[in-house]
Amino acid sequence: MSIEVKVPDNEKENIDNKNKTKSEKYDKNSISKNSENITSSSSINESKDEESVEFENNFKKYYVDPSQNTPLNFDNYVQYGLKLISYFPNENDFEKQIKEKQICLSKEKNFDINKKTLVVDMDETLIHGDVDFQFKYHDEILKFNFGNENDILIPLILRPHLFEFLDYASENFNLIVFTASDKNYANSILNFIEKKKKYFIKRLFRDSCVYLNPGISIKDLRIFSDVTLNNIILVDNSIFAFANQLSNGVLISSFYNDINDCMLENLIDYLGILLNVKDVREINEQSFQFETYLLNIKKSCKLSIK
Repeated sequence: MSIEVKVPDNEKENIDNKNKTKSEKYDKNSISKNSENITSSSSINESKDEESVEFENNFKKYYVDPSQNTPLNFDNYVQYGLKLISYFPNENDFEKQIKEKQICLSKEKNFDINKKTLVVDMDETLIHGDVDFQFKYHDEILKFNFGNENDILIPLILRPHLFEFLDYASENFNLIVFTASDKNYANSILNFIEKKKKYFIKRLFRDSCVYLNPGISIKDLRIFSDVTLNNIILVDNSIFAFANQLSNGVLISSFYNDINDCMLENLIDYLGILLNVKDVREINEQSFQFETYLLNIKKSCKLSIK
């Protein structure tokens, strides 16, 4: 059941001030995200050489924020996203970052070698954290401490069919949540989601992403040292999240507050198709054709193929 948040004007101002620091630091829809991480020594395009300047120009030209990934704008979002990805460095250029972030899933207590691995994003995929109080109704109001003296409120909106999806996914896959958000913020939400039942065998946060300046976080599946790419799926509302393994990605539209949203319900049906296939990439490519579209874009632009 949703509850209506009624906050007195003076308290609303205090909440906005407290939330401002958090929003500026890791705004999920900002191209800057956490600048400390993105401009770290191990990120790509560190120097302002000719190639990086060209990429930044293409970034400004083609970047479309995931908030624009709506059902009615889906094709446009994909088209512009793939155009920008066509200018990404070769995936081998991320090897240094990948080696620094290696994860052995078989060490996790509930890892099942006989199951495929399903990695799911959190924000705008499973939930929406309405930190700016843009919407009237919320499922829960959580508190989260970002190192400040006062707690920050997280008005939480759950995507419809969330727990139905989590029940199915955790029963049939090695389920991992992988978010580019701050760890403390994410854990506040995930602890609420898993209050009655544990769904995820592992939680991953922004420090497990690899980064491409000027501000793109990529969830490169090669960080999982003991899982083969034919057996792993990444569900995300950002096409850039799986830019290095497009055929492993399932792009879901961004969720904010649509009570009639049925994407997670539809996702259950699609995942059922992937359960027993030899290579999930083949089915994904047949269904979405991201790699095919990217190849055509590169050919048309006379770019070298990765």
